[in-house]
Amino acid sequence: MANICLAPVFLFFPIHYLDWKKRLEGLSNLLTFIQEHPVEISHPMRVVALFDALLQRCRDSNSKVNMYGMEVLVSSLRYIKVRIIIFLNVIKH
Repeated sequence: MANICLAPVFLFFPIHYLDWKKRLEGLSNLLTFIQEHPVEISHPMRVVALFDALLQRCRDSNSKVNMYGMEVLVSSLRYIKVRIIIFLNVIKH
């Protein structure tokens, strides 16, 4: 696999844009990225960064973005295979 730096990778997906369509597109691109790079993303620090970004979209004021954010969050758990304790700690804060 390619050696890629994933520390700032979440900054490249437009999940923080003002336009809800761009946020929706960013979530879709992020899910595709997770599906293609599950091993590289499964490091605990990267998982926390991922969930921080996704949880913001799960609280989005637009219902379409909100629902899709939840779908991406659940789907990403399948690919990352992260221990549930990490996930729960992120949600708790």
